[in-house]
Amino acid sequence: MTIKQHGGVFGRHPEFGTVDVDGLATVKSLTIQSNEPLLKISDEFSGGVYSNEIFQSGYTCYYDQMGLGSHVFRIGRDPALTVRYDKNIVLADGNLIVPSGNGIDFSATSGTGTSELFDDYEEGTWTPAVSAGISGVGYASQSGVYTKIGNLVTITGQISTNAGTATGDQFTLTGLPFSVGQIGGAFFTYLNTGVAASLWIASGSMFGYKATGGNLSGTDLADAANTIIYFTGQYTAS
Repeated sequence: MTIKQHGGVFGRHPEFGTVDVDGLATVKSLTIQSNEPLLKISDEFSGGVYSNEIFQSGYTCYYDQMGLGSHVFRIGRDPALTVRYDKNIVLADGNLIVPSGNGIDFSATSGTGTSELFDDYEEGTWTPAVSAGISGVGYASQSGVYTKIGNLVTITGQISTNAGTATGDQFTLTGLPFSVGQIGGAFFTYLNTGVAASLWIASGSMFGYKATGGNLSGTDLADAANTIIYFTGQYTAS
Protein backbone atom coordinates (compact mmCIF):
# COMPACT_ATOMS: atom_id res chain seq x y z
CA MET A 1 0.00 0.00 0.00
CA THR A 2 1.23 3.52 -0.78
CA ILE A 3 0.04 6.91 0.41
CA LYS A 4 0.66 9.92 -1.80
CA GLN A 5 0.57 13.55 -0.74
CA HIS A 6 2.06 16.52 -2.62
CA GLY A 7 4.00 14.13 -4.87
CA GLY A 8 5.57 12.19 -1.98
CA VAL A 9 5.07 8.45 -1.83
CA PHE A 10 5.02 6.56 1.46
CA GLY A 11 5.50 2.82 1.24
CA ARG A 12 6.84 -0.26 3.00
CA HIS A 13 10.46 -1.20 2.34
CA PRO A 14 10.36 -4.64 0.71
CA GLU A 15 13.49 -5.92 2.46
CA PHE A 16 13.60 -4.30 5.88
CA GLY A 17 9.89 -3.67 6.53
CA THR A 18 10.56 -0.02 7.34
CA VAL A 19 8.53 2.97 6.17
CA ASP A 20 10.15 4.72 3.21
CA VAL A 21 9.51 7.99 1.43
CA ASP A 22 9.73 7.56 -2.37
CA GLY A 23 11.64 4.34 -1.69
CA LEU A 24 14.77 6.34 -0.89
CA ALA A 25 15.02 7.24 2.80
CA THR A 26 13.91 5.32 5.86
CA VAL A 27 11.48 7.32 8.03
CA LYS A 28 11.68 6.88 11.81
CA SER A 29 8.15 8.15 12.38
CA LEU A 30 4.89 8.49 10.52
CA THR A 31 2.68 11.46 11.39
CA ILE A 32 -0.84 12.18 10.17
CA GLN A 33 -1.95 15.74 10.81
CA SER A 34 -4.16 18.62 9.77
CA ASN A 35 -3.18 21.78 11.64
CA GLU A 36 -2.04 19.67 14.60
CA PRO A 37 -0.63 16.13 14.72
CA LEU A 38 -3.38 13.48 14.95
CA LEU A 39 -1.33 10.29 14.76
CA LYS A 40 2.34 9.57 15.24
CA ILE A 41 3.87 6.10 14.99
CA SER A 42 7.54 6.23 15.84
CA ASP A 43 10.45 3.90 16.47
CA GLU A 44 12.60 6.72 17.77
CA PHE A 45 14.93 5.54 20.52
CA SER A 46 15.35 8.08 23.30
CA GLY A 47 16.29 7.59 26.93
CA GLY A 48 16.23 3.82 26.60
CA VAL A 49 12.65 3.55 25.30
CA TYR A 50 10.87 3.29 21.98
CA SER A 51 7.61 5.17 21.69
CA ASN A 52 4.31 5.11 19.85
CA GLU A 53 2.02 8.08 20.32
CA ILE A 54 -1.50 9.02 19.29
CA PHE A 55 -2.49 12.69 19.38
CA GLN A 56 -5.84 14.42 19.38
CA SER A 57 -5.91 18.11 18.54
CA GLY A 58 -2.29 18.40 19.57
CA TYR A 59 -2.67 16.57 22.92
CA THR A 60 -1.34 13.09 23.60
CA CYS A 61 -4.06 10.67 24.65
CA TYR A 62 -2.03 7.45 24.43
CA TYR A 63 1.65 6.73 24.84
CA ASP A 64 3.43 3.38 24.65
CA GLN A 65 6.90 2.91 26.16
CA MET A 66 7.86 -0.10 24.12
CA GLY A 67 11.35 -0.38 25.54
CA LEU A 68 10.09 -1.01 29.07
CA GLY A 69 6.80 -2.59 28.04
CA SER A 70 4.76 0.04 29.92
CA HIS A 71 1.65 1.73 28.56
CA VAL A 72 0.85 5.28 29.65
CA PHE A 73 -2.60 6.74 29.01
CA ARG A 74 -2.83 10.51 29.18
CA ILE A 75 -5.48 13.20 29.53
CA GLY A 76 -4.13 16.18 27.68
CA ARG A 77 -0.39 15.94 28.20
CA ASP A 78 -0.59 14.67 31.79
CA PRO A 79 -0.27 10.94 32.61
CA ALA A 80 -3.56 9.51 33.93
CA LEU A 81 -3.01 5.75 34.12
CA THR A 82 0.04 3.54 33.63
CA VAL A 83 0.02 -0.19 32.97
CA ARG A 84 3.59 -1.02 33.98
CA TYR A 85 5.92 -3.62 32.58
CA ASP A 86 5.74 -5.49 35.94
CA LYS A 87 1.91 -5.81 35.52
CA ASN A 88 1.12 -3.21 38.18
CA ILE A 89 -1.38 -0.46 37.40
CA VAL A 90 -0.72 3.06 38.65
CA LEU A 91 -3.21 5.95 38.79
CA ALA A 92 -1.58 9.38 38.58
CA ASP A 93 -4.61 11.02 40.23
CA GLY A 94 -8.33 10.50 40.73
CA ASN A 95 -10.25 7.42 41.88
CA LEU A 96 -10.94 3.98 40.48
CA ILE A 97 -14.73 3.87 40.02
CA VAL A 98 -16.36 0.42 40.01
CA PRO A 99 -20.03 -0.06 39.01
CA SER A 100 -22.44 -1.12 41.73
CA GLY A 101 -22.39 -4.87 42.32
CA ASN A 102 -18.83 -5.23 41.06
CA GLY A 103 -15.51 -5.03 42.89
CA ILE A 104 -12.19 -6.77 43.35
CA ASP A 105 -12.39 -10.52 42.82
CA PHE A 106 -10.10 -12.60 45.04
CA SER A 107 -11.38 -15.96 43.80
CA ALA A 108 -7.92 -16.81 42.43
CA THR A 109 -6.93 -17.59 46.02
CA SER A 110 -8.18 -20.77 47.67
CA GLY A 111 -10.93 -20.46 50.23
CA THR A 112 -14.17 -21.96 51.48
CA GLY A 113 -16.22 -18.76 51.71
CA THR A 114 -19.42 -18.07 49.82
CA SER A 115 -17.95 -14.99 48.14
CA GLU A 116 -14.49 -13.60 47.47
CA LEU A 117 -15.70 -10.39 45.85
CA PHE A 118 -14.77 -7.20 47.70
CA ASP A 119 -17.64 -5.05 46.50
CA ASP A 120 -18.28 -2.38 49.11
CA TYR A 121 -16.52 0.20 51.24
CA GLU A 122 -18.29 3.14 52.81
CA GLU A 123 -17.81 5.75 55.51
CA GLY A 124 -20.53 7.99 56.88
CA THR A 125 -22.45 9.39 59.80
CA TRP A 126 -25.56 8.26 61.64
CA THR A 127 -27.68 9.58 64.50
CA PRO A 128 -28.24 7.34 67.55
CA ALA A 129 -31.38 7.91 69.58
CA VAL A 130 -32.90 6.53 72.80
CA SER A 131 -36.09 4.61 72.05
CA ALA A 132 -36.70 3.00 75.46
CA GLY A 133 -35.53 3.40 79.05
CA ILE A 134 -35.97 7.18 79.11
CA SER A 135 -39.28 8.87 78.37
CA GLY A 136 -39.55 12.43 77.13
CA VAL A 137 -35.85 12.40 76.28
CA GLY A 138 -34.14 15.58 75.12
CA TYR A 139 -30.67 15.78 73.64
CA ALA A 140 -27.79 18.11 74.22
CA SER A 141 -25.94 16.20 71.50
CA GLN A 142 -26.19 12.96 69.54
CA SER A 143 -23.85 11.79 66.79
CA GLY A 144 -22.25 8.71 65.29
CA VAL A 145 -19.89 7.58 62.54
CA TYR A 146 -19.55 4.25 60.77
CA THR A 147 -17.26 2.33 58.43
CA LYS A 148 -18.64 -0.48 56.28
CA ILE A 149 -16.19 -2.96 54.74
CA GLY A 150 -18.04 -5.59 52.77
CA ASN A 151 -20.94 -6.40 55.07
CA LEU A 152 -19.07 -5.70 58.33
CA VAL A 153 -20.20 -2.44 59.94
CA THR A 154 -18.15 -0.72 62.64
CA ILE A 155 -19.96 2.00 64.56
CA THR A 156 -19.16 4.59 67.18
CA GLY A 157 -21.55 7.03 68.76
CA GLN A 158 -22.31 9.38 71.61
CA ILE A 159 -25.43 10.71 73.25
CA SER A 160 -25.83 13.42 75.86
CA THR A 161 -29.31 14.02 77.28
CA ASN A 162 -30.64 17.22 78.82
CA ALA A 163 -34.17 16.07 79.64
CA GLY A 164 -36.05 12.85 80.32
CA THR A 165 -37.47 10.54 82.95
CA ALA A 166 -36.09 7.08 83.67
CA THR A 167 -38.38 4.09 83.16
CA GLY A 168 -38.02 0.41 84.00
CA ASP A 169 -37.87 -0.55 80.31
CA GLN A 170 -34.69 -1.97 78.82
CA PHE A 171 -32.38 0.82 77.71
CA THR A 172 -32.49 0.75 73.90
CA LEU A 173 -30.85 2.76 71.13
CA THR A 174 -31.97 3.00 67.51
CA GLY A 175 -30.79 4.68 64.29
CA LEU A 176 -28.23 2.15 63.04
CA PRO A 177 -26.96 3.03 59.56
CA PHE A 178 -27.74 -0.42 58.03
CA SER A 179 -30.19 -3.23 58.67
CA VAL A 180 -28.80 -5.93 60.94
CA GLY A 181 -28.09 -9.28 59.29
CA GLN A 182 -26.27 -11.09 62.08
CA ILE A 183 -26.31 -10.03 65.72
CA GLY A 184 -23.42 -7.95 66.94
CA GLY A 185 -22.25 -6.23 70.06
CA ALA A 186 -20.97 -2.95 71.41
CA PHE A 187 -19.45 -1.74 74.62
CA PHE A 188 -19.71 1.54 76.44
CA THR A 189 -16.48 3.50 76.37
CA TYR A 190 -18.13 5.87 78.84
CA LEU A 191 -21.39 5.61 80.77
CA ASN A 192 -22.05 7.93 83.71
CA THR A 193 -23.47 5.27 85.98
CA GLY A 194 -21.90 2.84 88.39
CA VAL A 195 -23.32 -0.15 86.50
CA ALA A 196 -21.02 -2.02 84.08
CA ALA A 197 -22.96 -2.74 80.93
CA SER A 198 -22.77 -3.51 77.22
CA LEU A 199 -25.05 -3.39 74.17
CA TRP A 200 -26.46 -6.26 72.13
CA ILE A 201 -27.16 -5.39 68.48
CA ALA A 202 -30.12 -7.17 66.88
CA SER A 203 -33.33 -6.42 64.98
CA GLY A 204 -32.19 -2.92 64.06
CA SER A 205 -31.63 -1.77 67.65
CA MET A 206 -29.05 -1.81 70.44
CA PHE A 207 -30.21 -3.32 73.73
CA GLY A 208 -28.49 -2.65 77.05
CA TYR A 209 -27.40 -5.52 79.30
CA LYS A 210 -25.71 -5.38 82.67
CA ALA A 211 -22.42 -7.20 83.09
CA THR A 212 -23.83 -8.96 86.15
CA GLY A 213 -26.77 -10.24 84.10
CA GLY A 214 -30.19 -8.93 83.22
CA ASN A 215 -31.38 -5.95 81.28
CA LEU A 216 -29.97 -2.47 81.70
CA SER A 217 -33.01 -0.28 82.38
CA GLY A 218 -33.45 3.46 82.48
CA THR A 219 -33.64 3.32 86.28
CA ASP A 220 -30.07 1.95 86.34
CA LEU A 221 -28.82 5.26 84.95
CA ALA A 222 -27.49 7.78 87.45
CA ASP A 223 -29.56 10.65 85.99
CA ALA A 224 -31.74 10.06 82.92
CA ALA A 225 -31.98 13.79 82.26
CA ASN A 226 -28.19 14.19 82.28
CA THR A 227 -26.90 10.94 80.82
CA ILE A 228 -23.68 10.89 78.82
CA ILE A 229 -22.71 7.74 76.91
CA TYR A 230 -20.03 6.83 74.40
CA PHE A 231 -19.97 3.44 72.69
CA THR A 232 -18.39 1.46 69.86
CA GLY A 233 -19.29 -1.85 68.27
CA GLN A 234 -19.64 -4.06 65.22
CA TYR A 235 -22.33 -6.04 63.45
CA THR A 236 -23.00 -7.69 60.08
CA ALA A 237 -25.33 -5.88 57.70
CA SER A 238 -28.05 -7.82 55.90
